[in-house]
Amino acid sequence: MLDTEKQRKLNAKFSYLISLEQRKIDLKQQRWAQSIRKIDTLNKVLLSYFNISKSELYASSRQKASIALIRQIAMYICHVNFSLTYTEIGIVFGRDRTTASHACRLIEDKRDNPKFDSAIGQLELVLKNFELCTNKYRQMEKVNEH
Repeated sequence: MLDTEKQRKLNAKFSYLISLEQRKIDLKQQRWAQSIRKIDTLNKVLLSYFNISKSELYASSRQKASIALIRQIAMYICHVNFSLTYTEIGIVFGRDRTTASHACRLIEDKRDNPKFDSAIGQLELVLKNFELCTNKYRQMEKVNEH
């Protein structure tokens, strides 16, 4: 049987490890919640700009080529601008991580075309501005609550 001092040290180490793991889980959940808000913003912008429905964007089948391209752009933005992994993007869009990876490579290649690159750049700017406005609005709401 362990003496009390050794047992106390083991309990302290065990508590520390549990606390560390809980902090990692909390950070992942916080990061995921922030990502979901950004994806929601992305959806609003894409659905409005391209005049498509959310069900078309998230359909399990490939849909038309134009819808597939919009979905690939969304996946690309999620990876490049929101720092989501391919696995996370796959979860969001109901696809495999390799599909998300393929979409990102495809869009990256298409960005060699100056017109396409400009369009994606403008979309990224709109998203950034939309996010800034949304954050300002949330801050104002918090101030008004107090």
